[in-house]
Amino acid sequence: MRKLFFILRSLLKFLTFSLAGAVLIAGGTYTTWSYYASDLPTHWVFSFCGPLMVVAGIELATLANEILNHESP
Repeated sequence: MRKLFFILRSLLKFLTFSLAGAVLIAGGTYTTWSYYASDLPTHWVFSFCGPLMVVAGIELATLANEILNHESP
């Protein structure tokens, strides 16, 4: 039972970090696109915050992989 709990906990952490990473990647891609490639009225701060959000999303996805590898029994 304890082993099942650890497996479910690590799976939940993996899914949480993966979802957060996907949201950051999608949001960063959209804000960068809306600043550079479209005529949408976007604030200038998204010219550098968008790529930083993409990098943070990739790091969260990498962290999810590390959590899954280190916590699995």
